[in-house]
Amino acid sequence: AGPVLRAWYLQLEKFVPAGTSYAPLRKMVLDQAFFAPSFLAGFFSILGVLEGNSLVDIKHRFQQDYTSSLMANYMLWPGVQMITFYLIPLQHRVTFVNFVALGWNTYLAWKAHR
Repeated sequence: AGPVLRAWYLQLEKFVPAGTSYAPLRKMVLDQAFFAPSFLAGFFSILGVLEGNSLVDIKHRFQQDYTSSLMANYMLWPGVQMITFYLIPLQHRVTFVNFVALGWNTYLAWKAHR
């Protein structure tokens, strides 16, 4: 996720430059509105493909787990991203977020295999 996150953060900086009014809040909203739902959809889809599941099984898992995972995402990541965009310099954001993502990805793996 490192290269994808770096590209995403660079795009956010272009779209919402630092120092603009409410920049961290605007970045967090964009992140949670676009990146988070897309990441989760990709996670469940790619996981299913890598496990050799049929499209029907992938669709079933997606329908079963996507909404609850997205709601769990909204309990964790908005706060993390506000810290990221307020306090963490751009060059260190991917490292900080990947540290938090270690726990998040562990949760997603558990959820996908319970």
